[in-house]
Amino acid sequence: MSVTIRNITTAETLQLRRDVMYPDWPLDQVTLPHDADGIHFGLYDGNRQVTVVSLFIDGASAQFRKLATAKDQQGKGFGKIMMSHRKRYAGNVA
Repeated sequence: MSVTIRNITTAETLQLRRDVMYPDWPLDQVTLPHDADGIHFGLYDGNRQVTVVSLFIDGASAQFRKLATAKDQQGKGFGKIMMSHRKRYAGNVA
């Protein structure tokens, strides 16, 4: 397993978010209000994006939204890795 996490654009979250959370929705309906204000992370196993999450920071508080891991990759610890990264990142910013 070669895992990397990087900042991604809102658009780069949409396919996985839709596939996991809203599989029957058209892709253009998956964008959330204020998505453009968020910080988005993608977790990659090799070249494959397997997890996404969006983080919204408001002063001293931070809220994460829409953690999604590809269905065939769930249960492998990717969500935990992403949440740990998100917590470290939010702690450094907020």
